[in-house]
Amino acid sequence: MTKYDKLKEKYNHLIKQSLENNKKILIESFVEYYGDEFRYIIEKRYNEITFIYYIDWSTIDFVINEYLPKIDNLDKYTDFINFSNSRRKHPLEKILKKIKYSIKLPDNLIGMTNDSIVNNNSIINWLFRSLSESAPRSYNYGNINNMNRLISFQILALNERAIIHEINHAITRDALAFITEDNNHIGVVQKTGLSVDVFHKNSGERNVEELLNEKASEEIEKIFKSKGGDFSSFCLNIPFLYPYKYNFYLIDEFYAQFKKYIKISRISDNKNELVSRVGKDEYEELVKLVDMCYTEDILQIESIKEKTLPKIRKIIDKMNENARSSHTTSKEEINTYIEQLQKAGYNLKMINNLYDESDNLIHDTNKGVHKK
Repeated sequence: MTKYDKLKEKYNHLIKQSLENNKKILIESFVEYYGDEFRYIIEKRYNEITFIYYIDWSTIDFVINEYLPKIDNLDKYTDFINFSNSRRKHPLEKILKKIKYSIKLPDNLIGMTNDSIVNNNSIINWLFRSLSESAPRSYNYGNINNMNRLISFQILALNERAIIHEINHAITRDALAFITEDNNHIGVVQKTGLSVDVFHKNSGERNVEELLNEKASEEIEKIFKSKGGDFSSFCLNIPFLYPYKYNFYLIDEFYAQFKKYIKISRISDNKNELVSRVGKDEYEELVKLVDMCYTEDILQIESIKEKTLPKIRKIIDKMNENARSSHTTSKEEINTYIEQLQKAGYNLKMINNLYDESDNLIHDTNKGVHKK
């Protein structure tokens, strides 16, 4: 066995063990953030995830040439050098090596938590594209009854929040069946948080969704760490520059004001809980503004921010006005009303779950009021 194969075997075992050890903590962290009423959805979707992990040679080169020379203590970065040395002796990135799978896969693949996915050509094509990129990715493949949720990430240089960010996408992503009013088209669309990808068209909501997903992932990571969660065995948290935090100002006030309804709308099967409160026009106005002003050019952020913040505040003011006049009844308000009726002597039967145990969608329903 070559030195590289030994390193791959080491990290394949290490990552599988770490993911398994942290599974319960991860699920509980997401449940704490979204609410216990979404536990069934979170557990079900998490269990549908296959993690795929690999070495990104361009990142290895960058870390060794640009980052490590600035570090005094290199002890925890030894395997960057080990991987690099094993590669120099054998140009593995140019070889498709037949390993334990029935087809040839890129040799920078370290492993995956579910080997059976390699029997699907569409997933294999996605896997090849993912393993050639440095950024983590998530992808859903399948149908409403049989969903594969895939997350790919490079090892070593990644930070823990990047993994939680992709898990958050996987947990808030759903396949929705639809039929057009004229009955001419039946199909499935992907709903990722607030972003609905109809017929695979680009959506301005994607930037809003990415920022909200990252904002939520920051909070979930804090919960994860407070519960003892730890991926440091394969995530060394190299401080790369991420554009999300520089663009947070675009959604900070929106998130702060409507966080409860954003969370519900991102994980449930529609976003009506949010849009019906803030107003459809105002929501679309914010989406367009974020889409127009989001940038990865850090040097331009401050000038864009100065011009954009007053517009955002104006939209949020309108949203708050709409919310105050909204006739939408929250679950808390319904529960308070039920308690009052129960104290008055009424016997109530209430169904208030998004999914039952057989995975059938059921709507919030008040099953009548009967005097004792």
